[in-house]
Amino acid sequence: MTVISMPERPYATSGITVRRVPDVVSATVQAVRAALHHHRPVAVIAADAEVEQLSCALWNAEIALSGVTVLSATPAPGKSTRYDHVVLVEPAAIAESGPRGLHCLQAVATCAVSRLDVLHARPLPSGADFIC
Repeated sequence: MTVISMPERPYATSGITVRRVPDVVSATVQAVRAALHHHRPVAVIAADAEVEQLSCALWNAEIALSGVTVLSATPAPGKSTRYDHVVLVEPAAIAESGPRGLHCLQAVATCAVSRLDVLHARPLPSGADFIC
């Protein structure tokens, strides 16, 4: 399957890239593959309902899962949870995951030490201005 990316909005000074993509699963595989060339550890963080599908996609793409952690955004990772590179998948699904969904989304965004890639097919949730 070919993924056609929409124009990127790179935030070079902050290490954040926000991309609207037609298929977040394929885009996640590509983003993780690229991230592993530069950073370790890498984390993929998504809504609970998407974690299994993303894990399977990474496994099927033969990406070594030893260098990648796939986490659910709910409950929010602890304050000491840090990764060099975080691929945040579909922020709207995280924000909608419960009454503290937006809080979990904000906590996830702080897990990235060097880079944060935000991949979304749906519009970014209202109140997620801290991402960009």
